[in-house]
Order: sequence, then C-alpha cells, then structure tokens
Amino acid sequence: MLTLFAEYAFHLALELTSSMILVPYILVAAYGLHLALTGETYDRDPEGHTGDLLRASIAVLTTATALI
Repeated sequence: MLTLFAEYAFHLALELTSSMILVPYILVAAYGLHLALTGETYDRDPEGHTGDLLRASIAVLTTATALI
C-alpha cells in the first residue's frame, strides 16, 4: 500500500515540477518576442532582428502548446 502511494507522490511531484518550469520559460520567451517586435534593442545590429523574431516566435508557440 505504501509503495503505491509513494509511486503516485513521485509521479505527481515529477509532473508538477515539469509544468512549473514552463511558466518562467514562457515569460522569458514572450519578453524576447516583445523585444524583437518593438526592435528597441537592435540599434547596433539590425540584421539580427529577423532571426531573433523567428526564434522567439517558435519559443512562445512551443511553450504555449506544452502548457495546454
């Protein structure tokens, strides 16, 4: 009986920690997307804007689908 409860507790803890790590990741990805969309940090390197916009968009989309 105790091993069944311990296995459930471990599975719950694993699921909880893996879902909680997605919250800061989507916040960082969304902030990166915001910076890429506004272009406020591309004074020195405007060529990097398109690549960063693409990477930030992919990060936001994959994280949002993982949260759903």
